[in-house]
Amino acid sequence: MKEKICCFFKNDNNILKTSYFWNTMAGLLNAGQSVVILMVISRINGLEDAGIFSIANAIASLMLTVGNFGMRNYQVTDINEKYPFCNYILSRICTDLLMVLGSFYYIIKGCLLEDYSFYKMSIILLVCLLKLLDSVEDIFEGRCQQKGRLDVAARCLTIRYALVLGTLCGTIIVTGNVLVSFAVSVMVSAGIVMWYIKNIFNSYGKIEYKWDFRSVKCLLIECIPLFGGSYLSMYIGNAPKYAIDATMASKEQACFNFVFMPVFVVGLLNNFIYQPILGKLAVRWKKKEYWVFIKMILKQCVFLSIAIISVLVGGYLLGVPVLSFLYSTDLANYKNELLILLFGGGMLALAGFLNVTITIIRKQKWLLAGYGLVAFIALCSSKGIVVSYGTLGAAFLYSGLMAVLAGIFIIELIVFISKAMVREKT
Repeated sequence: MKEKICCFFKNDNNILKTSYFWNTMAGLLNAGQSVVILMVISRINGLEDAGIFSIANAIASLMLTVGNFGMRNYQVTDINEKYPFCNYILSRICTDLLMVLGSFYYIIKGCLLEDYSFYKMSIILLVCLLKLLDSVEDIFEGRCQQKGRLDVAARCLTIRYALVLGTLCGTIIVTGNVLVSFAVSVMVSAGIVMWYIKNIFNSYGKIEYKWDFRSVKCLLIECIPLFGGSYLSMYIGNAPKYAIDATMASKEQACFNFVFMPVFVVGLLNNFIYQPILGKLAVRWKKKEYWVFIKMILKQCVFLSIAIISVLVGGYLLGVPVLSFLYSTDLANYKNELLILLFGGGMLALAGFLNVTITIIRKQKWLLAGYGLVAFIALCSSKGIVVSYGTLGAAFLYSGLMAVLAGIFIIELIVFISKAMVREKT
């Protein structure tokens, strides 16, 4: 049985082409699942539950950065296997435990300081558990990608996303109970992940139980800048939502998230689209083929620019009518917020790609400088801006933060590549 399953996932002549296809499919589902879930909840259960899911998803996404610890891109580009797979496994166990503790911290904090109801806390916990399973599967997908089989990882991820999304939305439609629906989805997702590990991922990443805790400690230390960057990036992206949650009602949170969804999709899609070229970028840098490396970066940036312009035009012409129809809510008063946020989404996508590029050249500790500065700005200004200017202020805040972050990373990357080229000539 196992051999047949593995044959199904290996029977591709053009691995790169299928990797792009399945990675794009996984990216579409990953980016679209929150859109679909929010749409179903808003139509079946109303704006109140939609607002609760929005803040639950924001908290769970932040906690996912703790679980992943920024390790996926480091693992994939560890082409010489400085760290064996068993060390990546043990490190993920440690970070996932931190993710669980962090999730409980946010739930307890919400209960004590922001008067979260038991219902709201339960939904936040279940959404965090769904993201925890994403983190568990991610380390095995990273192993597949490290071995040149991103197509296997992406195909598995696509199937799981589709099954869990179908289960969740179907259960909400049938029962009308969001809490029960998320509980069922967590069980379904857990079953799929365990089946994958036993029957598929084990073929690419068998675990040798030779734990080297000193090596694991070194791995975690090396990834701390990546974790700090991804955590602060997620905090920065969600800072307007946290400010709205603290100062406005759940209905305003829901409406802001309706117009924010296309932005969220742009950022997630970009993360998936550039995954297939990470290995090539790492090889070019290792071989000191700097001009080829630069051309690959510029090509991705051109693609991003075209995508940003297309999204802005589409958002201006169709954004509000489409979103109003999808979420059964009149969003005519949120057109300005939508366009401002779409620009910010483009800057987020650019910053995300530059983040990965800086990681490849192993200058990831400098990411914290940019993220730290922008996070400090967000921490100091988010509540005041939202209180003074409402959702429009939140939109400007988001886009401004993303633009500053992308600018910092551009400067850092130019400096690092220039220094490397100068060293090569001397």
